[in-house]
Amino acid sequence: MIGVLYRGTDAIEHVDARPIMIDGLDATDHLCQMVTALDSRCNVIMTDGITVGGFNMLDIQTIHQRTQIPVIAVTRTDPDFDAIEDAIADLPNTDERSRIIEHAGKVYRGTIHAAPVFFQTAGIEQADAESMLRQAADEATIPEPIRAADLIGDGLQEVIA
Repeated sequence: MIGVLYRGTDAIEHVDARPIMIDGLDATDHLCQMVTALDSRCNVIMTDGITVGGFNMLDIQTIHQRTQIPVIAVTRTDPDFDAIEDAIADLPNTDERSRIIEHAGKVYRGTIHAAPVFFQTAGIEQADAESMLRQAADEATIPEPIRAADLIGDGLQEVIA
């Protein structure tokens, strides 16, 4: 899992990488550790959805409770929860994964540069979250920290694989 700390939308200030279990349940703990290590330099946590490493689930409400930092989980498409439930049915800890999905809360629809964006929040109101997403997106249709983390992750996969 890759974490990128941005100063505004202009400069990457810090990058962190943590190994997580594919389809595990350790991503929430690792993300909280990443954020705690930043010594209060993080104003909002933005994630690329609530799943990482396959179906390793991020419990955004728990992340907010532990860090006291607002969390926005962003997706480019409206999540298909029926398909997700079908996919996790064969994994261990299905009930825990379903609880995390429900715990993430309502999915909001917004726009960034006329492109649809879907997001869930913890510790931040919908309008404030959408405003932050737009500010963090610069010229892209997703926030720069998420875009940078995806690019770094893709590059590392090429090296590791």
